[in-house]
Amino acid sequence: IRTLLVDEDSEHRSVIEYMIRGYNNLGVTIYRLWEQSGEPSRFSQSLVYLTDSTELAVNYRRDPETLERAGVVNLAYLNQRFALYPTPDYELQIYGAIPEDLDALLF
Repeated sequence: IRTLLVDEDSEHRSVIEYMIRGYNNLGVTIYRLWEQSGEPSRFSQSLVYLTDSTELAVNYRRDPETLERAGVVNLAYLNQRFALYPTPDYELQIYGAIPEDLDALLF
């Protein structure tokens, strides 16, 4: 896809939604690997993927006319906040299974 037209094409919206989910899940997975190994590069890598997911979600859900942010908080944002400021009452969350073949799957 050369140009994403999320307002006009539901397949393009699906691509963005799955990218948001995929980046979040990858960030959480790498974070859990960091917990096991203690490698600092994995921690920073997990934050990069969580940031990518958050950025996509924030920009995707903006009001197209005013560009105002939506009142919804993204799951990746919550996960990133936990990674930076751990609390005992939160557990990292991932989205459910993401299909391998995205053909004909629409939101």
